[in-house]
Amino acid sequence: MYPQIAQQYIDAGSLIYILHPWGGEQGSVGDQAAIAAECAGEQAKFWEMTDQLFKDQATWTAAKTPRETFAGYAKGLSLDTAKFETCLDGDWASQRAQGAALVGSLYGATAAQTYLFADGNTLTGAPTFDQFKTIIDGMIGP
Repeated sequence: MYPQIAQQYIDAGSLIYILHPWGGEQGSVGDQAAIAAECAGEQAKFWEMTDQLFKDQATWTAAKTPRETFAGYAKGLSLDTAKFETCLDGDWASQRAQGAALVGSLYGATAAQTYLFADGNTLTGAPTFDQFKTIIDGMIGP
């Protein structure tokens, strides 16, 4: 669905897409996943890590040490694992994840996949491209 949105709206300059992943209570497994996504993004692999996190959500949410799971994903994505681990320990990615959680909570988006639009509409779960298209076209025109 994202490729369709990118092709029709983002690449055409009609839409800006901002992703604030997971979040939640500081130190929670969701917060750790958000930090992992941000750290992968430092190496231009944000979307790849995000895809992996969604695909394997049951694995890392049940892991005793999700950090090790995230490090395995980083290795599988050919990231510089030392740089990735350093990022996990730093403040930058944690602050971004907590900022995203704060913005989400202000709009009532407390769980992953909630989509917020500038006109106040929201979509949750796994909406179809047509659902996105209806809202976006209603905002910017077809």
